[in-house]
Amino acid sequence: MKHENGGRPGRRLGFLAIPTAIVVLIVYILFFNGNPVYFTFGLLPDTMLRARNQTVTMAAGRLLLSEIHQEYRDIFGEEIWNESAPDGSSMKEYARDQVEQMLGRVALINAVAEDEGIVLSDSEESKASLAAVRYLSLTPEANRASLGLTEENLTQMFRQFAVAHKYYDTVTADISAKTEVSADEARVIDIQYIAADSQEAAERLKAKIDAGQTFISACQGEGDLSPEETELIRGMTESSFEEAAFALTTGENSDVIASGDRYYIIHCLSDNEAGRTEANITRLKNDKVLAQFNSVLSPALQSTYVEVNTLFWNRIDITSLPDPAVTFTDVYDEYFS
Repeated sequence: MKHENGGRPGRRLGFLAIPTAIVVLIVYILFFNGNPVYFTFGLLPDTMLRARNQTVTMAAGRLLLSEIHQEYRDIFGEEIWNESAPDGSSMKEYARDQVEQMLGRVALINAVAEDEGIVLSDSEESKASLAAVRYLSLTPEANRASLGLTEENLTQMFRQFAVAHKYYDTVTADISAKTEVSADEARVIDIQYIAADSQEAAERLKAKIDAGQTFISACQGEGDLSPEETELIRGMTESSFEEAAFALTTGENSDVIASGDRYYIIHCLSDNEAGRTEANITRLKNDKVLAQFNSVLSPALQSTYVEVNTLFWNRIDITSLPDPAVTFTDVYDEYFS
């Protein structure tokens, strides 16, 4: 996260982080990328959108919206739905847009996969059917009715996600084998830092620390200054702050660092969190593979439009949807992990 307007680097609590369930569901952020979309009233009430001959049911949209509703409510409280999103839309519109983007991309990838002859095997088709039955068995009848879930439309939903993942795996198999991420590029460190508004204040603090005081004791008598602790990965903050932080070894303090309009002193608590670094290697590799996947897929996707049934889709009130008894992700992973 870039620190702006005097903000402190390293603070990563985003107001609108994608809900956990959705993050798990999309795996490689495979289904959140922009594509041409236009709106239509020409689709049947139970069809949410269409990309070429690939349609997505309204039930699939309601199912994912119910998961978003539960995630946001559990994190922010029900009042979040009375707030505005960062883009100025209402939170309800924002949530619908997230689901619309995901399911639109699923449909688009299915259309491209069909063109290239990538389909599910008989075994995989059977898994989609079994997953649908399993989901229904774990979902109360009232929820099924409210969301409009049937074995048929759930099987279609599981099948479409499975095809999209299979297409991704097919296209990226060679790319993934050739993509490397170094341990230093992915290194995760833990730091403590003090942010002062003036160089004079920062130099005064640095003198105290050099004399043997801890960051906490050095801040005493310095107004509201206090040390912060954070995990840091490359690309989170301004380059001057990042370079200084990653140059430190465990237990070492930086000089006064000017970054943005503030002045920082950094203490390295750990110069390599090995477990988190390994996880970050996987994340960065997936990001690089996804970027190359998008470049391969882009021409086909940019020439395909997604029709969205706004007449019925925009009528859905996310706050009226029931809490899911089980997530789509959990059941999907049970059969397609």
